[in-house]
Amino acid sequence: MPSSAGTCEPRPRGGVITGGGLRRAMGLALARAGLGAKEIGHVNAHGSGAIWEDQLEAQAIQEVLPAVPVTAPKSYFGNLGAACGAMEMAVSLLSLRDGLVPATLNYEQPDPRCPVQVVRGEPLPSSAGTALLINWTTIGQSAAVVLAVR
Repeated sequence: MPSSAGTCEPRPRGGVITGGGLRRAMGLALARAGLGAKEIGHVNAHGSGAIWEDQLEAQAIQEVLPAVPVTAPKSYFGNLGAACGAMEMAVSLLSLRDGLVPATLNYEQPDPRCPVQVVRGEPLPSSAGTALLINWTTIGQSAAVVLAVR
């Protein structure tokens, strides 16, 4: 039962995006799937590792999905560009199959401006059977996909 949404938040000339498009994409994907925040087992974050990008993303996730565990698979294989979405979907499908949310590698010092529950150290057991995957760009495109296994 995948459900998805894409949005765009135009970046003002010389300015930066606010994360509004990302929040809308997540909310739309959840609504289309008929699920609430408490029904999502984990968020598969874009997690680029760039400070301001991770802060913007974490704040958007916290607003839409407070207290949902977050993982950043790019920590294992880096930024694969256009292949990231497919690779991260494979990671989440394996996670749902195995009931384990992968830990984020090299996450040692939490940033207080990233108010999310990052899975670190060890994989997190999860029987929720659902995940929300997000990817976005600094020029404003955002995509969110809800995955669920039965």
